[in-house]
Amino acid sequence: MNMSAFAMGWVGVIMGLWGSAVTFRIPARAWLGCILAGLFGWEVNYLLIQQGIIPLYSAFVGAIGLTMCSEALARAIRMPSTVFVVPAVFPLVPGMTAYNAMLSLIQGQYDAAMTSTMQALLIASGIAVGMLMGNAICRSFLNPSLQIIHDSLKHDFAISIPELNVAPQTQSEPRCDTTPPTPKKLLTRRSQLLRERRQKYQQLHRQKKST
Repeated sequence: MNMSAFAMGWVGVIMGLWGSAVTFRIPARAWLGCILAGLFGWEVNYLLIQQGIIPLYSAFVGAIGLTMCSEALARAIRMPSTVFVVPAVFPLVPGMTAYNAMLSLIQGQYDAAMTSTMQALLIASGIAVGMLMGNAICRSFLNPSLQIIHDSLKHDFAISIPELNVAPQTQSEPRCDTTPPTPKKLLTRRSQLLRERRQKYQQLHRQKKST
């Protein structure tokens, strides 16, 4: 591995990530997280390419890495994960491949243009699928139940396990639990947290008005 090219790549990626964060008006306290997530995904992609892995698979694995890193940073800094994912994905975007495709098309080299275009589309597809997979893995770690993992895979990738599909109950089947579900049981964990925060904010607002 050429260390000078790797170091120059580091500098270029850091500058590009910082510029993307500024362009998208990311808060300053999240700039370091954007740079870390982007560097992690780019390093994984670069090292896999150096090992002879094709760009489609290396971009796929790099997208998984940066998505998981962004999810971890989002929970550590208490910010949405998209704040870190959007700037961090730019180093993986096949911009040079798309540029070569357009240049070959202008020069009349249609075979080379078609090859570069297909390669750019495949890499972009690998990045998109890797981001979805990383999101599904993070959700499975946060709520590690087999049914949650199955529901996430079914929603994102249309992958279904017959043994985990819950069949709807018919009227003739007796219900195990005869007690009606309470509103708290129907709420997800995130909606419960949002409702508690909203109630706390309203309580503080009323106390401030009374004083």
